[in-house]
Amino acid sequence: SALLVVIGAIGLSGISQTNDALKTVYEDRTVPMGQIAEINRLNMQNRLLIAGSLLDPTPEEITKHTAKAETNIANIATIWSAYVATTQTEEEAKLAKKLAADRAQFVQEGLRPALAALRANDLDSAKRIVLDKIRTLYVPVSAGIEALMQLQLDVAKHEFDEATARYETIRWLAIGSILAGLLIAVLFGVALIRGISRSLHHAV
Repeated sequence: SALLVVIGAIGLSGISQTNDALKTVYEDRTVPMGQIAEINRLNMQNRLLIAGSLLDPTPEEITKHTAKAETNIANIATIWSAYVATTQTEEEAKLAKKLAADRAQFVQEGLRPALAALRANDLDSAKRIVLDKIRTLYVPVSAGIEALMQLQLDVAKHEFDEATARYETIRWLAIGSILAGLLIAVLFGVALIRGISRSLHHAV
């Protein structure tokens, strides 16, 4: 009975720890990776919207593209707020802080001036901003996004490795407990048979 309790406790503890690890991988790694990927997609879409406005600089297209870009900027801010609310490692917090600063500079010195130039139909200024600001400022933003996504993969792999090691430990503990239980059962059976045999012998 004691061995059953021990094996059961070990199994339940292992299941609980594995469940916590899966929860961490989903909530703190998989979801943030999706958020970062969506931010990257919207950033790239904003660049394409500006390029599309320069290729087809009609008032209708400029109005449509600039409005969409502004919506994307607002959506990125919302997604980023949700991302920074997740549990982060110390390294991740540093990367996120740097990316936030780089992204803010990209928006304030690149995207918004380009959008303003397009609305004013100042295509030459918009082109110059794209070449001198947007392309340059997007480089650290892209690098920061890649670094954060790689970190999610690294931490998720670390969680997996820990879960695998925990499984191996629990498996060997369970096997050892089962073998010990069988040995004890055999020894107890032999002792019981001998005790009964002695009692019968004395009775005879």
